[in-house]
Amino acid sequence: MSLEYNDHVGRTLSKEEIQEMPVPQRIELIGELWNSVIAAEDALPITDEHRRLLDESIEEYRQNPDAARPWDDVRREVFRSKKR
Repeated sequence: MSLEYNDHVGRTLSKEEIQEMPVPQRIELIGELWNSVIAAEDALPITDEHRRLLDESIEEYRQNPDAARPWDDVRREVFRSKKR
């Protein structure tokens, strides 16, 4: 498997070469990949079912915004339960 990544040499890197890259450089690669996905968001349409679920969630929030929890709280709870 080859992945195209400009490592300032302008060549294709293998999966193994990418895995051997220093973590900061791999994070940079992830950022570049993610930005390319965001730029092509129209290529990934939301299914009708996902749109329905999003609409339901938004409506539930509008009806009772006090029931919402901050993401940081939810994340802490999830990771705390994984440590057990």
